[in-house]
Formats: sequence, C-alpha cells, structure tokens
Amino acid sequence: MSYKYLIFFLFFFSFSGEAQKLEGTVSDASGKVSDIMVVVKKKATPNLIYEFATTDARGYYRFNFEKTTDSLTIQVTGFTQESEIIPIDFSKKENNIVIINLNVSSKNIAIREVIIE
Repeated sequence: MSYKYLIFFLFFFSFSGEAQKLEGTVSDASGKVSDIMVVVKKKATPNLIYEFATTDARGYYRFNFEKTTDSLTIQVTGFTQESEIIPIDFSKKENNIVIINLNVSSKNIAIREVIIE
C-alpha cells in the first residue's frame, strides 16, 4: 500500500515544476549567424555559465530550464563577435516563451606576431 503513495508522489512532483523557455535568433549585419555559443548566466555569479546553447544553421537557439527565481542574463560569445549582456525578463512571455533576438557586430583583432615551429 505504501508503494502506491510513493509512486503517486513521485509522479505528481515530477510534473509540478514549471519550465521556463527562452528562444531567439542571433544575427549580424549580413544576416543570421550559425554555430555561435549563446550563454545564460546568473547575475549573482557572472563568471559561471548556468546554461549554454549553440545556434543552428539559421541562427536559432533555444533553452528549456527549470523555473528559477535568480536574475539571469544572456550573452553571445565568440572569438570575432562583440556582444552585450542582456537581462532576461520572464514576465514578458509570448505563448509561455521568452523571445530574445540578439545582434552581434564584428570585432577587429590585431595580431603582432605569429610563430610557427
């Protein structure tokens, strides 16, 4: 009899959490950007990555994570992109999904010396 209650509670609590969905696209001046890493971080620990995703061929990314009360930020990372840190506002949802479209610009890198051995 006690197993029935245990199974009921495990089943009930496995579906009780509300997932938070975040999606959008990454683009630059020439259009959508593929294979770029999009990073979500907590404001309290900005040096630690909370979640990450890579854009597909159309520049699209998606996150599904458990509901959190922490303040989160989103950022695009890459070697040749300049990006900004944007706070995520989960109160602005469309069909239970937060949509943030990100724009990046190229960053100029000057190399002084290259050594090949």
